[in-house]
Amino acid sequence: MGLLPINHQFAGTPGAMLGSRVSAGFETGLCRRNPGVLEIHLEQIRINEALRRLVQPEWNSVSIGGQAKSQLGLLRELAPTGLHVALGLGKQKTAKFEQGSATLCSGWVELEGLVGDRGYSLIRIEAEGAEELVLREARETIARCRPMIVFESTLDGARRLGLRREDVFSLLYDEMGYEIFLPREVLRDGRGLELAGFEKAALFPYLAFHFIAIPREQCSQGRWAARVEYRLSA
Repeated sequence: MGLLPINHQFAGTPGAMLGSRVSAGFETGLCRRNPGVLEIHLEQIRINEALRRLVQPEWNSVSIGGQAKSQLGLLRELAPTGLHVALGLGKQKTAKFEQGSATLCSGWVELEGLVGDRGYSLIRIEAEGAEELVLREARETIARCRPMIVFESTLDGARRLGLRREDVFSLLYDEMGYEIFLPREVLRDGRGLELAGFEKAALFPYLAFHFIAIPREQCSQGRWAARVEYRLSA
């Protein structure tokens, strides 16, 4: 087992959190000579810490994309009474709704039917550049449930599909009414990003490839105002 893939070897197991921390420890040491990538090596730990602070036991979640199933272990730990669904992506980069090997449904309306009025409190998206397409598919669910959204966004991913990262920001910020944060700023109760900051984050020296979107009504003057008690101290 190589040093860098340790977190992937433990993905979806009870040792996933430990694997992530060990892997990040090695990676942090290796990238001290190249601080331009340090933030990227730390961001998954920061995302997991943010989830540990904010996710409530009854939350339902949807994880979309290539790493979707690897996220289920942590979510089941944090929200043991919720429903957690992992979704793959079809060839057209639209959501294919699966849990294990059994197809559950073919659209967001059917997906909502799994949880009824409880809705979804968390959506995670790693769609290889197709984040905008997935968000547009989920528009009605997002409008009704107002979930926290953790999503990946890179320049290369969007360009491969002929899409633009700024359109993801505009969709969430302008149309859906979300503030968008670097993972580290959620931990600091920091300020959300403007478009320029979102674009800069994906340029070297990188600040983030993953972001956390919070409904604006849960924020105060662009800052994350936690409405739930943190599970862990800062």
